[in-house]
Amino acid sequence: MDKRQQDIQVGAGQTESRLNREFIDFLRRISWPVTILILVGVLGYVGYERYQDSRRAALATAFADLQDAVSSGNPTVMLRVAEDHAGQGAVPTLARLAAADALLWSAVIGLEPGATVKPDGTTDTPEDLLTPELVASTLDRARAQYATVADDTRGKPPEIYLHLGALFGLAALEETAGGAEAARAHYQAIIAAAERAALPDAVLAEARQRLDSVGSLAPALPSIAAVRTNPLGGLTLPIPQRNQAQDPSLQQLLQGLGQPTTPTAPTAPNPLGPGGTSLDLSPGLPALPSIPLPALPTPPVPPSPATPASPGLPAAPPAAIPPFPAAPAPAAPAPAAPAVPPQP
Repeated sequence: MDKRQQDIQVGAGQTESRLNREFIDFLRRISWPVTILILVGVLGYVGYERYQDSRRAALATAFADLQDAVSSGNPTVMLRVAEDHAGQGAVPTLARLAAADALLWSAVIGLEPGATVKPDGTTDTPEDLLTPELVASTLDRARAQYATVADDTRGKPPEIYLHLGALFGLAALEETAGGAEAARAHYQAIIAAAERAALPDAVLAEARQRLDSVGSLAPALPSIAAVRTNPLGGLTLPIPQRNQAQDPSLQQLLQGLGQPTTPTAPTAPNPLGPGGTSLDLSPGLPALPSIPLPALPTPPVPPSPATPASPGLPAAPPAAIPPFPAAPAPAAPAPAAPAVPPQP
């Protein structure tokens, strides 16, 4: 009891009350700033998530547009995608590479991008064919796109394959244009970049193989538009001749030129080949000689063997066939009975 009395301090309760009051005052002072900071943090997190969602949606839209542009095969549409979606990941770079590839292929085949070739070797319009000047300008456009991609991706390890793709495109373009030395320089740059990035040996092997084959390729092939197909195998069909006798204007023209007004009709080639009985689908080949076939011998017909008689029995005489009896003569009619006179 004395111990507890000694521990009693005067004003101890007031001290505890003062400490509680100071803590409450401290909380009151910092409550609003802390609340504001918490709200700012929450709003910032929500805004950041919204921003990331919008970026992901924009990136997905950019890749969808890129896929549609590549499917169309139009390099102009691909370049528009690269401009409209600048900064959307690798979309602009991929779009420029695809446009450069389309332009290079267009120059190789000598047709406008997207032009179709009919089965007879012609195009829908004459404008689809590229002249030598247009081929050169198309190669220049492709070279500019490849160079842009190569410059934008140089020295960026995450984009090393895009950089090598642009260099491969430049090398192929120079080979198409006949610049063997420029193609070798691009292949050497590919090998150096692949070695610095420690890429797989397959990339180096491909570059070295192409480097060794520069200058040893076959001459340029003709364009698809220059190839004409003949489904009849060289068969020449006659062209209908204009009837001069029924055309007065043509007769006047021939009279003015001193030509006969009634020319002899030219002999049209037989479209069915020599003889006119079979279709000649292989003109220029020698005709096979006609080999006569020997007549097959007719085997003799063996005579029918006679039926041998049984041994020990006399041969039976031929059976006599009795004559067919004649039909009996019809009987004479019976005389009619005399008439009986009536009785009186």
